[in-house]
Amino acid sequence: MRKLIFYFLLFLAFALAGCAGAMNPYSSSFSCPNFKNGRCVSVEDAYKDSTDGKYQDLWKESGAGKSKKEKAAPTQADLYQSALYGRLNGLLKSPVSPMVVPPQVMRVLILPYTGRNNELYMQRYVYLFLSGPRWLLNDAVSGTAR
Repeated sequence: MRKLIFYFLLFLAFALAGCAGAMNPYSSSFSCPNFKNGRCVSVEDAYKDSTDGKYQDLWKESGAGKSKKEKAAPTQADLYQSALYGRLNGLLKSPVSPMVVPPQVMRVLILPYTGRNNELYMQRYVYLFLSGPRWLLNDAVSGTAR
C-alpha cells in the first residue's frame, strides 16, 4: 500500500511540476554575447514567440528577409573583411609550397635458418632505406623540376 501511495505522489509531483521543470537538466538563464539579427531571450520565451507567429515579425525587423537592394551600404570593416577573405581564399585554392618525395623503403624477408652452433633463427623482415626523403621544387613557369 505504501508503494502505491509513493508512486502516486511521485506521479502527482511530475504532473504538477511539468516535464520541463523536473526532467530538464539545463538552466534557462544564459547570456548571449555578440548575437546578431536576433534577440537574447529565454528558451520558454523563444518557444512562445515561435508558436505565436512573432518570429516572422522579428525576422522582418532584423533585415534578414530584405533583398540586397534594401540592405544598407557595406561599411569599411565589411569591405576589409571581404577583401581579406578573398585573399585567403586565393591562397587556399592555389598554394605555392614545395612537395616532399618520400624515401624508398625495401622490405626483405629472411627465411628461417640454423646458425653455426645449431641455433634456430626464425623468419623475419628487415627494412632498408634505399634513398632518403628529398624536396621536389617545381618551377611554375617552365614546369621543370629542380
